[in-house]
Amino acid sequence: ALGNTPKTFERVEADIAEIVAAGAIPVVFGGDHSVSIPVGKAAKKPGASPGWVQFDTHLDAAPHVGGEELNHCCTITRAVDNGYDPAKMVLVGISGWMNPKTELKYCRDNGIRVIWLEDIWEKGAAWAVEQILERVGEEGFYLTFDVDALDAAYAPGTCAPTPGGMTMREALEIVRGISPAGLIGLDVAEPAPSLDHSTRTQLIAGRIAL
Repeated sequence: ALGNTPKTFERVEADIAEIVAAGAIPVVFGGDHSVSIPVGKAAKKPGASPGWVQFDTHLDAAPHVGGEELNHCCTITRAVDNGYDPAKMVLVGISGWMNPKTELKYCRDNGIRVIWLEDIWEKGAAWAVEQILERVGEEGFYLTFDVDALDAAYAPGTCAPTPGGMTMREALEIVRGISPAGLIGLDVAEPAPSLDHSTRTQLIAGRIAL
C-alpha cells in the first residue's frame, strides 16, 4: 500500500507470519529501519520471550518522530511495545553524535543493554559476543543489522553512512558468535544501492545474512 505505512506493515506482518508458521526463519533485506517493526512482531511467536539484538550506529529509541510512531527512529520502542523484553535486548556498535539524550535515557530506564562501539574497540569482538549471549536468554533472538553500524568505507550505500564505524571483520565475528543462540528472524536494514557507486554495500548485506 504505497504511502500507507500501517497497511504496508499489516501486509508485511501477514507474509512473515506465513513464513514463521511454515517453520522457516524469515530473512529480510530492508528499506529503512522501520522494516524491523512488522518483521520482528511477526517473528515472535505468541507466548514466547525471545531476545532482540540490533547492530546500529543509532539507538533508534525515539517514542515517535513528529507524531509518527512507525518510523525508522522508533525500532527499539516499537519492539518493546510489541512484547520484546527490554532485559533481553542489546544494542551493538552505537556511536557518534546523532544519539539524543532522551533515547539514551529510555534505554537506561528500561534496562536495555548498550554496547558502545568504543567498548568493542577496547575489549574486542569476542567480549561483545559474551555480553550479548549473557543477555538474550534461552528462547532465541531476533537480529536486525543496520548497515550504518559499519564504517562508511565498507557500507557507503546507506542514508547515514558512518565514518569510523565498525569493521566488517568485527561485525562478522559477532554475528557468527551469537547466531548459534538461535535466530527467530533476521533483517539487514538500510542498504541503499542507489547511494553506492559500487556493489559493496549489497555484497556486505548478503554476507551478513549468510
